Amino acid sequence: MSDSTEQRKLAAIMFTDMVGYSALSQRNEALALESVPPRHPRIAQRFIAGLSFALFSLATLMSHAEPIRVHPENQHYFLFHEKPTVLITSTEHYGAVLNPDFDFVTYLDTLKAAGLNLTRTVNGSYLESTNTTLWRGGDQNPLAPRLGRYLAPWKRSDQLGYYFGGNKFDLDKWDENYFARLKSFVRAAGERGIVVEFNAFYVLYDEGPTKGSWVLHPFNAANNINGVGNIPWHRYNTLTDAGIVARQDALLRKTLTELNEFDNVYYEMCDEPYFSGASPAETTAWQNHLIDTFVATERKLPKKHLIAVNFANGYIAVEKPHPAISVFNFHYCSPPAAVPLNWHFNKPIVFDETAGNAGHKALDRRREAWAFMLSGGAGYDNLDPSFATDDPTGSGKVMQADGRYDCRDVRAQLGVLKKFMESLDFINMRPNQHRLRPWPHSPSESFYVLEQPGKVYAVYFRGSEQPRRTKFAMDLPPGRWQAEWVTPRDGSVRTLEPFTHPGGGWLTETPDFTEDIALKLIVSTSIR
Repeated sequence: MSDSTEQRKLAAIMFTDMVGYSALSQRNEALALESVPPRHPRIAQRFIAGLSFALFSLATLMSHAEPIRVHPENQHYFLFHEKPTVLITSTEHYGAVLNPDFDFVTYLDTLKAAGLNLTRTVNGSYLESTNTTLWRGGDQNPLAPRLGRYLAPWKRSDQLGYYFGGNKFDLDKWDENYFARLKSFVRAAGERGIVVEFNAFYVLYDEGPTKGSWVLHPFNAANNINGVGNIPWHRYNTLTDAGIVARQDALLRKTLTELNEFDNVYYEMCDEPYFSGASPAETTAWQNHLIDTFVATERKLPKKHLIAVNFANGYIAVEKPHPAISVFNFHYCSPPAAVPLNWHFNKPIVFDETAGNAGHKALDRRREAWAFMLSGGAGYDNLDPSFATDDPTGSGKVMQADGRYDCRDVRAQLGVLKKFMESLDFINMRPNQHRLRPWPHSPSESFYVLEQPGKVYAVYFRGSEQPRRTKFAMDLPPGRWQAEWVTPRDGSVRTLEPFTHPGGGWLTETPDFTEDIALKLIVSTSIR
């Protein structure tokens, strides 16, 4: 458990004790004073009054911990619990809240045990069918609750007719059971030091149900009693239907209010809006409207949270983003071109979804994660097929529609990357792919470099399927240097003897390796 979590628990205990003492003193001051036995009652009174004030101040401070935010000294990274933070994880298919059959406590324990610190979940307005072609798993897909088990933000009406079974929805009435489960999930994540990326809305890919989800959506006119949503699927992620937009605004305001107390959450406005079926201008206008609603809502609330936008699959050079956007998200960002293309915005750039049909391939996920993070990325999230409705451990306990998946090795290897990043003073580091030069006649090599010039260099070499050594040169200032080679697959370290370098080109070579290898180079003594 993190120090900050322990501090907040201690503050809560002290605050409870303080409130209990105050109540006791109001009922019987003499009895209250008996709990503090100094010889002079007046001194005791002053002591207790001062202690109570101090406890109240501490409890108040702890209860107002700032949510995860952009690091003020290097805005390409996060600050969480007052610590520089990168977010690295391998997550379930986003249905942890809306699917009550998914044991999210065991799932979050699994992430924590692997040393991972992020999860991603979808607002309960979006779901998939158990026969969807968008994702594997059948009824083991966490985002596809079984018949009659869908937990939505709205109450059911007394009218039959919901497409996926049961009564239609009344969009004017909230189902507080959903919000209670949502808060329990975010709270449980926070207790484990895990940040929640919350998808406020989701794109609709088609009419459905096997590809797309409009026929399942509570906003579809056929599924609610409010006369909302008599439009085709490709108008959902636009401002076309005023009734839908009003309900989207209401859901966003309700969600922000319910989750405002939590410091371990930030929001992505919509997953893959570029697949909306509408024009980019229409979808952008819709998303910007929601961002404005977000800002106006949180302006009246105590805590302010980060807004993320998913800009592309792969990469694009972002143009004219809404000024309230703090985090740039990309899917399938390998190679990591989105980072250098958008570095000048001074925002955290996150690779927050991998190719869903390959989330179990440890080597591929490890390679793309290391390349992205050592290019200056702030986070990496693998879409993990092993987390199933009946297997929140992700260890292959159940047979899914297209196979049995055990991704413990994927998560362990991503945990190695997270530890490596946390061993660096990355707040003071920047990507510089020009720092290293492969030596002439050496095989072509993909490599990625983070550096704090003259002090620390971290290099990742993406290997091939054959054993190799790579010669390379780096320009280093004079100094006494310590080098270590790290095997990304298991985190094993080979430490070299310290060496003195006179300055200029340092020519060396990697150990024999096949899949990949990383170098950490630190100056111990500078020489002028």
